[in-house]
Amino acid sequence: MAVSLPSWPDRSYGSNLGFLATAALCAVLLQPFTSRTQERFAPLVVLVSIEKCCPPHAWPEAQEVLLDELAAMYVEVEKVDGVGAGVTEQRANLGVIAKEKGAVCAIMITREPQTDRGAVDLWTVDKRSGSSVARHLSLRVEEGAQGAAIAAIKAVEALRAGLQELDLHLEGPDETPAIEDVAVEEPVVKKEPVVPEPVDEGDRDTNSVLGLGLAGVGMGSPGGIGGMFGAQISLAWQPVRLLSTQADVCFSVWVHDIDEEGSQSSFDIAAFRAWAQLEFFDRGVFRPSMGIGAGPVVAWAQGEGGEDVESVKDRVTVAYLGGTVQLGFVLTRWFRLRLGVKVGALLPAVEVSFAGDKVAEMGLPLIEGFGGAEVYFF
Repeated sequence: MAVSLPSWPDRSYGSNLGFLATAALCAVLLQPFTSRTQERFAPLVVLVSIEKCCPPHAWPEAQEVLLDELAAMYVEVEKVDGVGAGVTEQRANLGVIAKEKGAVCAIMITREPQTDRGAVDLWTVDKRSGSSVARHLSLRVEEGAQGAAIAAIKAVEALRAGLQELDLHLEGPDETPAIEDVAVEEPVVKKEPVVPEPVDEGDRDTNSVLGLGLAGVGMGSPGGIGGMFGAQISLAWQPVRLLSTQADVCFSVWVHDIDEEGSQSSFDIAAFRAWAQLEFFDRGVFRPSMGIGAGPVVAWAQGEGGEDVESVKDRVTVAYLGGTVQLGFVLTRWFRLRLGVKVGALLPAVEVSFAGDKVAEMGLPLIEGFGGAEVYFF
């Protein structure tokens, strides 16, 4: 016996449309939870670059390594250009940049020109509570790729420490929190941001490259000429750390006249010298140093005789060789006070003679004491 079943219309096309519509609806419903989960897993960190606003203090090699290190931490990184007039102003703007970008942290890495010092500055923000923490980490700069890598790793360690202070942790995709935990809206408590403490100029590296100085000088030498007072103008240049060079011009302003048996003579000198100095410290307020110098010295005398003696003016140029011990007081990055002593010799010694008879001598040794101020430009 043959049994026939009723034929039903083909519904495969309608079933496919129903499945696609269901999948699209699920995707729309789950999108808020997916975006919240991604936001939790990928916090934003802003890297502030100072290559345009402060090129001498920029450290592009360390910045590039830091970008790679941050990417490995499963964070979203945005690089922005700094707009501050200087490193200090840019450091103070980190908190503003972090809040404007909605980031958990703004980070900046810098180095001091002509020195081996660098720094990492961070401003971490807890977006839930509004509290923030500013951190400043001093670094010793090493040249090359290895030095940049070391600086970047220390910057990452400082970032982790700053986030832990605010109870923020960089979670990876394996540490997925429950959806209900993510969806809870926590109350926002507004707090005043933490303002970083000002940096003490005496505790930071304050080396500058070029400076101009003015000092008063007291000079003396055994031999009959007596004490002299003068002025000194100097130009200092520091090509490398702890080593500085200096050129000075020292000239007499007031000198005792030489008087012998009715005859008198004035006496003046001008010294043009170059110095090389070794500084013992490159940090702190007190900067002791010592060095050696050499250069030409010009001495001249104007004799005034009696009625039967002709007045004579004479000038001589001799060599100077000596050493110095100095103590600098760093008041600001751009201004210093300096005290020092210089002991040297004129080769050969300068002699003053009346009618062929030596009446005074100067230069073995020549002792100077000075004190003045220096202004630095770079």
